[in-house]
Amino acid sequence: MKKINFQEVQKKLQKNNLIWLGTIVNTHALKGEIKIITNSDNIDYFFKKNGIIYIKNNDSFKDFKIISVRKHKNFILLFLENINTIEEANKLKNKEIYINHEELEKDDFYFKDVIGARVIDQNKKEIGIVKSYYDQKSYYSFEIINKENLIFNIPILDEFIINFDKDKKILYVKLPEGFY
Repeated sequence: MKKINFQEVQKKLQKNNLIWLGTIVNTHALKGEIKIITNSDNIDYFFKKNGIIYIKNNDSFKDFKIISVRKHKNFILLFLENINTIEEANKLKNKEIYINHEELEKDDFYFKDVIGARVIDQNKKEIGIVKSYYDQKSYYSFEIINKENLIFNIPILDEFIINFDKDKKILYVKLPEGFY
């Protein structure tokens, strides 16, 4: 089995400014519709009629315009421009799909955007810098490193995260007394 260098993959995706959304797992019916399993819980945002997705083929990416979108069980079904037969759709099976990060709306961001951001609490005190983020099974958390090089986690939940200013790269948080 080929060993995947995760850091190299991340660097390449960041260079192309693409964010992974899921994988084409199969075709659906005979007219070229594809079946996608996605990692996103915001399906209506990423998969829109006339939107653009990018499909990875080896080391290159090809853009496709979405003609139609519908949900079916735990999958997303898409018709893509210039994919009109089951034979064409079969060529896309097991390919990964992406969205261009620059196509996000102004106030939207991904966890990776927050890495390196200054963290400021509700008292306007700078408490550290976001080092990373983690999946804690029931929620995600940001790993924060402070000036004393101590590390602590802040759950990415509405009661803790106030706002993220993408332009200034500042994460505003509300933390309980004695949290850090």
